[in-house]
Amino acid sequence: MPSISTNLSKSQKNDLVVMCQLGAARLNAIASNLEQRKPTVRRSEFRRIISEAFGDAQASEAARRALPGLATAIRKFNISATNLFEMIGSSFQDQEILSWHECWPIIKRIVSSEFVTLYAKARDLAFDFERLYARARILTDIRPVFDDAGDIIVGADITQTLRLDYFTAESVTNSMSVAMDVADIEQLKKACEGALPKAEAARNLIEKNTQLNAVLPGEPDQ
Repeated sequence: MPSISTNLSKSQKNDLVVMCQLGAARLNAIASNLEQRKPTVRRSEFRRIISEAFGDAQASEAARRALPGLATAIRKFNISATNLFEMIGSSFQDQEILSWHECWPIIKRIVSSEFVTLYAKARDLAFDFERLYARARILTDIRPVFDDAGDIIVGADITQTLRLDYFTAESVTNSMSVAMDVADIEQLKKACEGALPKAEAARNLIEKNTQLNAVLPGEPDQ
């Protein structure tokens, strides 16, 4: 089993504190609500249902961030929910400890619901690649061509370089450069213009024939 760091960032800790502030009774009601919900892979639907269940705007926002992250950690590191939550408890101090000990079994119940675990699984699978695109640029350069003596410019080459920045599985940013000619750029443009219609056609086929939701990661209403 890989080593697991349970040192929460300030924002992660605050999200859990905000959820605990709702109290055990309210969290139990939320858990019962979400356990009855049909799972969804759509982010907009997940956010809507979480907002309805939690009610409080601040707690809803905290839950939307924290719950999928906790479910993903349990799945990715093959650790039991109980062990993960017990380890997280070391991040709390003083009065926070009492609130956490009262609430973590209920938050664990929420995280373990199909509504949360299947959404987190869908999000994780959508980005489960060795490299993830960060951004791209096409750099245009002018390269002078000198005569044999090297003291007179007789012409120039205009070159195009595709610069790709990407994230690795370790969240490290790397880049690579690929030289391109005019035909290459035209072909890349054509490939990009055709990608979204093909994805939309695939989604329409899935949703029409299976009644399942299919999402395109990164789209506004996914």
